[in-house]
Amino acid sequence: PSPLLLRADASIETLQAGVRATPLAVFETAVYATHHARLAPGETLLVYTDGVSEAMDAAETLYGDARLTALLAGRTAVPAEATVATVLADVLAHQGSAPQADDITLVALRRLPS
Repeated sequence: PSPLLLRADASIETLQAGVRATPLAVFETAVYATHHARLAPGETLLVYTDGVSEAMDAAETLYGDARLTALLAGRTAVPAEATVATVLADVLAHQGSAPQADDITLVALRRLPS
């Protein structure tokens, strides 16, 4: 999935929207494009694998990007480790007793406010 940039003004921007990227997994034969984004003071970059957005509950309902974005809305001024913990807890709560079907990987980078 495309990384999310949690802006200091509480907005959330999807980076490289529409571009399938694998920034957390590198394949020897794949070709990768370079993209640039500026992480301003107070902003957080959240990179995650499809195991987050494609986590399913017992009824096989996907967690989804919309739920992730809604969860993060208004939570842009929290430490990176708290962002990861919040997302992971919500994904696992959604999943409930359903077996985990894919890896769940989250990386958050936060630039401290000036």
